Amino acid sequence: MKKVAVLIVDDSREDRYLFVRDLQQTGFDLEVVEVPGAEEGLAFLSDFEANKQAHGENFPPALVFLDVNMPKINGYQFLEAFSKLREQFQLKTCVVMMLSTSGRESDREKAMAYDFVKGYLIKGKCSKETLRGIIKSVI
Repeated sequence: MKKVAVLIVDDSREDRYLFVRDLQQTGFDLEVVEVPGAEEGLAFLSDFEANKQAHGENFPPALVFLDVNMPKINGYQFLEAFSKLREQFQLKTCVVMMLSTSGRESDREKAMAYDFVKGYLIKGKCSKETLRGIIKSVI
């Protein structure tokens, strides 16, 4: 089975650490790239040729786990910019899963309005079985 490429966009180093640990316990062979904010995530995805060369078939990532609440550019602003990048580059295979501490239905609905957003996960409440199912659904 080939590696599954994952991009984690979250400003919290601790949350990224915990989430990567949970992802590694799913049993899948993962190539995980972590970035500390939306700007860095968009830059990573925009640098298509360099990343295609560096990561080969593991770029673009199959899954982007995106925090909602970040400084400078929040998750919703990322989604708007990403929707344009999807058209510009070969990013239509990327699936976005939102990560948030917010359980508000209005936040979930706002994120799910984008066709490439496939789920809204609450930080700390996502089981390894749920993560395994998410990964399995995109490979």
